[in-house]
Amino acid sequence: MARILIIECMQEVSSFNPVSSELKDFAIQRGEEMMVQAGLNTAVGGAIAEFGKCSDIHVVPLLSARAGSASGILIGMCRGYCDSVVRTRRSCGRLGRIRCAQP
Repeated sequence: MARILIIECMQEVSSFNPVSSELKDFAIQRGEEMMVQAGLNTAVGGAIAEFGKCSDIHVVPLLSARAGSASGILIGMCRGYCDSVVRTRRSCGRLGRIRCAQP
């Protein structure tokens, strides 16, 4: 059975917006909390719904972080997010290929 790890970091970035994002600006879901997106009109929701139709695929939800418009993500916050992904990913067991997708 294929295991598909799902990680999301999404934000609308606007160079005209003078405000940078901070961690508190993101809606964060971890692990099974992400499954509530199944069937919603989001990238993760669509992926979970489609993968759920396949009996030979097991979805491994890891981390989702979404925020509204800002001028960008602070570098420190981005590093913290990446560190969190790496730490959490280690608890998921063996995975095959890794593919990054952007909506």
